[in-house]
Amino acid sequence: MDVDHGPKGKFSPRTWSLPELKKIVNKWQRLMYDRNGWNALYLENHDQPRSVSRFTSDAPEHRAASAKLIAIFLGFQAGTPFIYQGQEIGMTNVPKDWTMDEYKDVDCVNHWALYKDTADEETKTQLKAEYQKKSRDNARTPMQWDASPHGGFTTAGATPWMRVNDNYKTVNAASQTSDPRSVYHTWRRVLEQRKAHKDVFVYGDFALVDEASDKVFAYERRATANGDAALIVCNFSDGNEAWKWEGKAREVLVSSAGKEVKDVNGGEIRLGPWEAVALLL
Repeated sequence: MDVDHGPKGKFSPRTWSLPELKKIVNKWQRLMYDRNGWNALYLENHDQPRSVSRFTSDAPEHRAASAKLIAIFLGFQAGTPFIYQGQEIGMTNVPKDWTMDEYKDVDCVNHWALYKDTADEETKTQLKAEYQKKSRDNARTPMQWDASPHGGFTTAGATPWMRVNDNYKTVNAASQTSDPRSVYHTWRRVLEQRKAHKDVFVYGDFALVDEASDKVFAYERRATANGDAALIVCNFSDGNEAWKWEGKAREVLVSSAGKEVKDVNGGEIRLGPWEAVALLL
């Protein structure tokens, strides 16, 4: 939760690498087994910004793919997954053009008060960019239920405690629940497969694959009793990746882009921007 916190704290910039994220995930996954513990798996809650904006891309052309990647990446790890309201439809951070008047969280507002009257314009611009990335307000905008005023969170004539995200007309629950290709249904498929293969995903072991890659996050889950295994492959980049893999899949459990077995058993897995796939080996 602090991988993007800079040397001067939460609201200072820091760029992280995928191998660094792998190291963190592996640390806590392995600690669970080595110490006989249990993990609480989360990327979002009321104190964290939106995972799509933080760890992938919330650009309109990449948002849905990114949100599906988050579902596959997180949902098949070991531990109990927590899905925060709005994460299941790929809600994003607040728009970059929102003014400081829109922010409500004391953490952000108090920090801004220290600099707004004394800092130079370059510093203030940088701080505003960090608030948009990391403020807790990002997770506290109204839930986007539908395309009606205020995203259906309250009546048209009412005023919610905080402004609804400007993208509510396209990013909302009503537009996704009937769409089998949506972020919402990707989460449903992940959870269904997690339950269907408990020996692998709930009770199985965890191991990183291709740890050195700075574009692809891959890991294996393996049942301790019968050796059944699954491979999760996620392209954490906005480019196409051809990931070398000589193994064989017998089933595609979940694919964010409609992959079939024939697409992954040819010596490499071709992944589009922010694409992810879960395979039963």
